[in-house]
Amino acid sequence: MGDVYLFSPGRPQWLKFPQKKAILLRSGLAQSERTLVLKKLLIFFVIVTAAVSFWFIFAIWTGLYSVYSFPPSKANPDGATLIVSREDGEPMFDSPQYKKPAPKEKGSGGIVFAPSEKPHRSLEQRTIVELPFIEWAYQKSLEPPSTE
Repeated sequence: MGDVYLFSPGRPQWLKFPQKKAILLRSGLAQSERTLVLKKLLIFFVIVTAAVSFWFIFAIWTGLYSVYSFPPSKANPDGATLIVSREDGEPMFDSPQYKKPAPKEKGSGGIVFAPSEKPHRSLEQRTIVELPFIEWAYQKSLEPPSTE
């Protein structure tokens, strides 16, 4: 058996190995390259997951999105929690059982330059993500709104 010359990427030079050892080195390099690629993919998915999670938390906190919870019922035995784009006057946590407060009447003393009321879009049109039923989100939707 003859010797085999392998190029070392870590050190830019050709290394001389007996043929049996060269075969082991080649398979070891392939294994370490696969491991490196898998580690990079794992890191990529962790970063993407963290970024998407941060976006949803940020969007709910700033008022872009709202959490709408449907409790389990005969029509939907599993229940559902929806992340929806928020309409004007909609609370952060909402459900069908939430009773909206009566709108405050403003005195009409002259010309009013308030914008006209826009039509509300349905939940199906505003839904961003549908999740399984989350009990704490439903309980949060039943709490009275805080007066700050």
